[in-house]
Amino acid sequence: MPESDCGALLIHGFTGYSQEMQGLAQLLADDGYRVHNTVLPGHEETPDDLRRIRWTDHWDHLEQEFRRLERQCPGGVFCLGQSMGGALSLLLGERLPVKGIVTFAAPVRLTGIPIRLASLLGRLVPWKKIAARPMEQQLADPEMRKIHKCYPFFHLESLLELLSLLREVKDNLEKVTAPLLVIHAEEDEVVHPKNMSWILDAVSSEAKESLLLSQGRHPITMDLGRHEAFEAARSFLRRIV
Repeated sequence: MPESDCGALLIHGFTGYSQEMQGLAQLLADDGYRVHNTVLPGHEETPDDLRRIRWTDHWDHLEQEFRRLERQCPGGVFCLGQSMGGALSLLLGERLPVKGIVTFAAPVRLTGIPIRLASLLGRLVPWKKIAARPMEQQLADPEMRKIHKCYPFFHLESLLELLSLLREVKDNLEKVTAPLLVIHAEEDEVVHPKNMSWILDAVSSEAKESLLLSQGRHPITMDLGRHEAFEAARSFLRRIV
């Protein structure tokens, strides 16, 4: 494919690594986009580093990355993100002239009882550690379990920052006007698939699409349904370009 004048900013999830988006990054680069697979502040370091990060630090980082790509890409910049990275992609769409957005398992609301308890306890014991889910629970793909990276635990304080980010995104979804593709997995036990409709019903985008995957779990970009998700994302971007 001839080189595009569009860019693609790829954003991984909470406690994750840029590895989550690398497969899609390579495909989009092959399609001719100028791709940047970013590493969010406090990630690919230690949980203690993440504990020092506020959600606004993620915003500041991504705004700089977006503006840099925007200067290099006269055709515009797409934002694509996994989980928290999807929520951050929506935040970018609320605040900046994003060309299009693709979210993978993006949350705007976490409704489980442990999350509500975290909101209460986190104010009292922000240093408390929460263990990551076992890899066999995170991923359905046994091969990806061998290579998937994420922090083994995170602090309650970091979770509270995530919840603050999601409130900011949810409260401003009507400001999203860019074309939007929302992808989720039926078996996502971390972010309920209802988030798809909560997002789609709230945004102001005229062009908005959704895909519900029958394979895989929450880490869509690393799990069994990733190939279907990637092809949907590529097709969506081509239609906008």
